[in-house]
Amino acid sequence: MRSVSRPTSICHTLVTKDGIIKIAAAVSGDMAAPSTPMATVGRPIPVTPLTTPAPRKVARSRPVNPMVRVFMQGITPSTGNWHNAVFPILPSDCPKAICPGECMRFDLVDLRLFVCVVDAGSITAGARQANLALASASERISNIESDAGVVLLERSRRGVVTTEAGEALAHHARLILRQHSLLQGELRDFGAGTRGTLLLYANTAALTGLLPQRLAPWLAQRPRLNIDLRERTSAEIVKMIGAGLTEAGVVSDAVNPTGLTIQPVASDHLVLIVPVAHRLAESKEVCFADVTGEQFVGLEAGSALQDHIDEHAADLRKTLALRIRMKNFEGSCQMVSQGVGVAIIPLAVARRFRRRYPFKTITISDNWARRRLCLCFQQWHTLSAPMQSLLAHLGGGAQTL
Repeated sequence: MRSVSRPTSICHTLVTKDGIIKIAAAVSGDMAAPSTPMATVGRPIPVTPLTTPAPRKVARSRPVNPMVRVFMQGITPSTGNWHNAVFPILPSDCPKAICPGECMRFDLVDLRLFVCVVDAGSITAGARQANLALASASERISNIESDAGVVLLERSRRGVVTTEAGEALAHHARLILRQHSLLQGELRDFGAGTRGTLLLYANTAALTGLLPQRLAPWLAQRPRLNIDLRERTSAEIVKMIGAGLTEAGVVSDAVNPTGLTIQPVASDHLVLIVPVAHRLAESKEVCFADVTGEQFVGLEAGSALQDHIDEHAADLRKTLALRIRMKNFEGSCQMVSQGVGVAIIPLAVARRFRRRYPFKTITISDNWARRRLCLCFQQWHTLSAPMQSLLAHLGGGAQTL
């Protein structure tokens, strides 16, 4: 008996509007026959023959999710066009089938290649500009179009021309590549120490006397570097550096920097300033214990220097009588010049304001008042490059002074 060849059948899982699940057979010829129903409820609707799908590359299959979604292009529940519709059941983890363009896996190489192809007008020339083999470039372009679910390039013997969608992709690809280049540049600046923010702690004397004049030229030469300058007592700064909470700070040499490096960079003698008509105005030197009973003009609560002065008063079992607290040394000098009280400030500050505000300067004989401002850090080689540059500008260096 002569054998009869039959058309190749391709089976699809289908569902009717009534929820009847069937297996329909589509053939490449003129014959089509439905297979045995998986389940029959009520009167089934005739199955519409399907045509052979066009061959295409299929990604590696993944485990099918037991939950499935119904999809038919052009018909949605909101339109109500469900009449006599037959839908292929597709697994929910197939985003390309559910919504083309919903899952796009572009990388920078893809985007750079596409821009090169558009600029060159040819996949061959674009691949050469992107330093990719022609086969690899062609596959990447095809994958981009497949992921996007739309034709991006119109191909001809003369080369390629972008479609409207291709123009949109090229535009955004250029923006992304430009931003990526800017990001790389900024990160290189951070790595080279030419961009960023340095955290520097300082006591009150350094914050108001030493640092403003010395930091200004350093910052002016480095427009991409910033300094976050914070006030703390010398003891607090030493503790934070020892705990690794900050790189460096400016402290008084009166603290005990166990295990840390200190480098003196400036003198910081504390003096007593009094009104010109005060009983001590003609004195050259006084002991702190002899003036604790005076009316004082203090600094605001939390000031590192004021806390330092209060601690030494407490050592003498004294509490200073503060008539007013000022936010800065200039305010203290102005109050003293008006006869409000006396104040303790750094000698450098007194010299700066004594021409503007009339008052008398008296040396404090106590050892704690003869201070030096020091840079404090753990080890020089552990500092970041920007911090090394800053401390070197302030008078520090790799060798302990």
